[in-house]
Amino acid sequence: MEDLKADLKSIAASGWGAELIHDADILESQFPELLAENEQKRLRLAELSALFAAADEEDYEDSDDTGVLPAEEVKALKAELKEARAQAKLAKREGRSAKAFLARAEAARRGWRGTRRWRTRRSS
Repeated sequence: MEDLKADLKSIAASGWGAELIHDADILESQFPELLAENEQKRLRLAELSALFAAADEEDYEDSDDTGVLPAEEVKALKAELKEARAQAKLAKREGRSAKAFLARAEAARRGWRGTRRWRTRRSS
């Protein structure tokens, strides 16, 4: 252990430090799989960016059937979807309130049957 201490002291005294090893060298030696995966993802990102840029051109035609749409068309579809969701939510809310109203009306009608008031209304 004493030998290592002396070696480490001499290394530190010579001015060597971890910052002298470049980060890229450390990453390449320790994480080669991650670097390869990141490079593949960067290439895919560049490919998709090129597809979206091409879709925004005026004369774009999706001949490769990629499914990429121009930004304006995407914006219009999102607005249409938002409106449809709002209408569905409103219809659901109205359906609930209509059901509640009908249930209250039926309960009230059943409650009136035994009363004189209901019989007089029925007879007239």
